[in-house]
Amino acid sequence: MTEDVRDLIRTGRIGDTGLTGTAAALSAIPVLGGPLSNIMSGTATSRRFGRVDDTMGEFAQQLERLKVRVNEEYLKSEDFEEILEQTLRRASEERLKEKRRLYAAFLAGAAVSTNPDYDRQIELLKDIETLRAVDIQVLSAFAGPPNDASNMMMGSRRGTLTKRLSGLVDADLSEVLKDLEARRLLQHVNNIGITVTGPAAVDLASLLTPRGRAVVGLLSSAV
Repeated sequence: MTEDVRDLIRTGRIGDTGLTGTAAALSAIPVLGGPLSNIMSGTATSRRFGRVDDTMGEFAQQLERLKVRVNEEYLKSEDFEEILEQTLRRASEERLKEKRRLYAAFLAGAAVSTNPDYDRQIELLKDIETLRAVDIQVLSAFAGPPNDASNMMMGSRRGTLTKRLSGLVDADLSEVLKDLEARRLLQHVNNIGITVTGPAAVDLASLLTPRGRAVVGLLSSAV
């Protein structure tokens, strides 16, 4: 399939191959045809083709949910082509579906950005790449609504996390939190067990760094 992918994209017949996600993305944003043909021509195996197609399908769905006009000028730029290439290369090698959804959310956010910052986008892309399944599980708890304190007078942020992550052993949670702090996604982890008021206990946002907030924002949009 790799030899013919340029012609299939150019003639609008990519959907005939079963790559429905890619076809949906091209239907939404035709200008992606050139960069995608270059990227997919270099994708060697059917398994990697499938992962790229899965990511592009998620990308198209998230764009539809955003209901925001894409920045077509940016999509035609070398910066976006490089962002697209780097993202899909990572997605083609990623077995974890939840992480491919993050890559799709990242691309959707880039496509509608009115003031794209290439360096920050690359930084965020690298942060996504380092995430493990357990990191995604823990950070997803930060994306949850702060509604756990309806009848709670006092508590701790650790208690809130433990409640939201009922399947994660406490010792494992400590290690994950320390690791996320070392990667500059969380801060003030040592204070997480301090007793505070109920509303403060469920407000986990103060533990997120700007980079952490960017990742959690993608997790929220990737649901």
